[in-house]
Amino acid sequence: MRMLYRYYALDQEKYSAFMMNLDEFRIPIIDMVDFMYDQKESGGLDLDDDISDDIDDMHEELVKAREQLSGDNYTRIVFTMNGPVEGKETFDLIDRIRNIVLKYYEEAYVIGDSTGDYDMAKSFTTDNVKISVLTALFVGIILLFTFQSAGLPILLVATIQSSIWINFSIPALQHTTMYFLSYLIVSAIQMGATIDYAIVITSRYMALRAAMPDRKQAVIQALDEAFPTIVTSGSILTLAGFTVGNQTSNAVIASLGKTLGTGTLISIILVMTVLPQILVAFDKIIEKTAFSKIQRKDLGTHDRENERKEEACCENKTKVLVKRMTAIFLCGVFAVSQPPAAAMAASEMAAPETGAAGEQLLFIQTMEDFQDFQKNCVEDTYSAGLTVSLETDLDFNGVSFYPVSIFCGTFQGNGHTICGISAKGGESRPECFAFWKRAR
Repeated sequence: MRMLYRYYALDQEKYSAFMMNLDEFRIPIIDMVDFMYDQKESGGLDLDDDISDDIDDMHEELVKAREQLSGDNYTRIVFTMNGPVEGKETFDLIDRIRNIVLKYYEEAYVIGDSTGDYDMAKSFTTDNVKISVLTALFVGIILLFTFQSAGLPILLVATIQSSIWINFSIPALQHTTMYFLSYLIVSAIQMGATIDYAIVITSRYMALRAAMPDRKQAVIQALDEAFPTIVTSGSILTLAGFTVGNQTSNAVIASLGKTLGTGTLISIILVMTVLPQILVAFDKIIEKTAFSKIQRKDLGTHDRENERKEEACCENKTKVLVKRMTAIFLCGVFAVSQPPAAAMAASEMAAPETGAAGEQLLFIQTMEDFQDFQKNCVEDTYSAGLTVSLETDLDFNGVSFYPVSIFCGTFQGNGHTICGISAKGGESRPECFAFWKRAR
């Protein structure tokens, strides 16, 4: 080996290394393989057949690697980082790498899973602010011309925006993840769709307030009249969101459905409980910020007596309606939120077990076990740290098959096969796993 190093130093005119101690002489392994290959081809080295074949194999692999790592305009450097995929430590390292590379190159790109997460995290903040501000601004302008008041749009938008903030604080309190698309899309939909509930109550209140001197009585009657409309519309959107969230196998669509259903339910609660208090508390401000002065009707004693009788009758009917609609709404939410009986039975059959070292183990022995495993993998939290062991061959010929949406654990095939999977739609090839994240 020392003779080979001296030969390399002499060929490369590294005379100082040739004459002095070779222990300090460092040669890149790529250069040494190229040198040995060139010398072998030119007859400078006489090697055994086995060693010669090994050098040919190494040189062939290096040629392929160069084609992937080096080009006419760009050079690619690949390295592996031991650490979390995302987080402050990882993002700081990405910035440090990018700054170092830009010292030596005018143009440089840092790519990878962590870089993608970092870029989305930075763009998400800007995009979220733009969407929130523009949505509130456009809705506020429409309300400004609808109610002819400068104060009402602020109060209504603030109520719905509060429900949006509460909706997206739930995952943080539960320590669960959320797709950034859910945040951006649902925040706009929730503001645009549920602002109607606030408009219904406010328009009824303004009309009644013009005829009634008691603002508390006006808001009570406005709630009585608006309740069926709000509950009917809100329950439809809520149940539709929860249905999509619980029935779809796509993780992103499931997140959108659940978030929209939760947000709508929160908006209904705030509109029916908080908004009436706001209208009563800021009644003077609403009146002073109106573009035209609100005309109050002067009712006589007889008219007030008839009005009280009508209000009492309406109140009794409303109480009965409220009880019935509330019961129907809660039954619907409970029914939709429960998984199908077949899925519950499958979940019981394929529940993860705890191994001797504390790891989570899941054994798949039937097609039903695999289908249950696929339904549970809609969020990365389910499969994180999970080891799945395939105990038998699975044949999905003639059986509906859907790929696993997200898998972040370890899947052990144990020499078994999964066959009978057909590509769907525009897919070029069938896939058993749609997305692997830190999986093995």
